[in-house]
Amino acid sequence: MNRQRHSRVSIRLMYGILAVIGAGAIVGLYACTPPQTNGYDQQVTAGIKEGIELLKKNQPELARVKFEAEIAGTPRNPVLYAVITQAYTRVGRHDQAIEYAERGIKATTGAPLKERAVLLTAAGDAYLSRRPAADYDLAVERYAEAHKLAPNEPAIMNNLGYAYAESPSTTREVLEKQARPLTLEAVRLAKEQSEPDVTVGTFLDSLGWVDFKLGNLEEAAANLRLAAELAPKMAEILFHCAVVAEARGKYEDAYTDLVRADNLDAANPMLSDQLTEMKKRLKAKLALPDAPK
Repeated sequence: MNRQRHSRVSIRLMYGILAVIGAGAIVGLYACTPPQTNGYDQQVTAGIKEGIELLKKNQPELARVKFEAEIAGTPRNPVLYAVITQAYTRVGRHDQAIEYAERGIKATTGAPLKERAVLLTAAGDAYLSRRPAADYDLAVERYAEAHKLAPNEPAIMNNLGYAYAESPSTTREVLEKQARPLTLEAVRLAKEQSEPDVTVGTFLDSLGWVDFKLGNLEEAAANLRLAAELAPKMAEILFHCAVVAEARGKYEDAYTDLVRADNLDAANPMLSDQLTEMKKRLKAKLALPDAPK
């Protein structure tokens, strides 16, 4: 399961940017917490806002003109490239998101470390949410680079841990020694810093998903259930709850979670397809009748 949330763009450094792009579920993943500024919103110019609106209106050519004009004025600004990357990611134009992310990474060497971390995280989000197939290795690589630049940022720890859990190439050893400690520390720091419930819930979801991948079903169920309570409007968390409930043989609970998730995220084609497939499987296990046409 990939987060677009769906992209999970939950990095705390980017709340100001997300306030402009629009807080809510993105690649992930992906779901994000209520925006704060941290000064980054001041770097989002009228031209960038216009470009974002054009993307929302499915006018990518005109949006690119706006973006390129802004880049020409400040070609070494990592936050600018990150905003553009996230804007493309949010509307599902992942190739363009990756294009701008990688251009920015090359163009902004020597920029402030936290701003570089913002851009590298945006790049990781783009790779993780790429469709039809995510590029897990590059997502992990970019998140890991961001983590080196901003090692105390819980959102980066969370995203890196989640990417490890999603990657088919991740070994059990990496899950145990890297992914779980990262997500566990992200949860601890979010609580310590009194982050909003939805942030803590998002991080608990990642921790629970890592536990699921490790086969720790009881721990996974407990963390995911708490995550769903803290972030009740995030369909992906309910989907994860359903996956774990099914693995534990609790088919009725799994089906209930799927119905709730479907009601929340019916507009997300990627997640909707997964919900539909799983509901069909569970209905067969529960011998439930099909809904009347």
